[in-house]
Amino acid sequence: MSASWVVRKILTSRNQIQQQQQGTGSIHALLEKAQYEGKFSIQKMYLLLLPAYPRVEWRHLTLHSKMHPRHKFTLWLAVRRRLATVERLQKFGIVVPPDCVFCGQGLESFTHLYFACHITRGLWSRVCAWLGYQRQIQN
Repeated sequence: MSASWVVRKILTSRNQIQQQQQGTGSIHALLEKAQYEGKFSIQKMYLLLLPAYPRVEWRHLTLHSKMHPRHKFTLWLAVRRRLATVERLQKFGIVVPPDCVFCGQGLESFTHLYFACHITRGLWSRVCAWLGYQRQIQN
């Protein structure tokens, strides 16, 4: 018999707190950091448990408040590799021509379409140069 989702989350959080306490002191000190006006705050504890990732320099290009919701959704699909490429459509049993629509060479997969196709690679290079970023287009 398996524990419910909530119990599993509580146990996972307990393990994370115990791992974090090794470098930050006691669990009591961590719980004190999670207080707001003398009361325990779940929100503060949640924020303390989040891993700290460095911010990337191009974040403002894709995640800003004036971005159209349709574009945000498309970006979200692309980041999760859920765009309707030929490769994905074929996995669902949809019969489509397998060649890349831009160069006509190779299977149109996410990796080919965004990183390997010489036409789209050139396009991304020009867009990055226009935005002031000089970097290699890579997977």
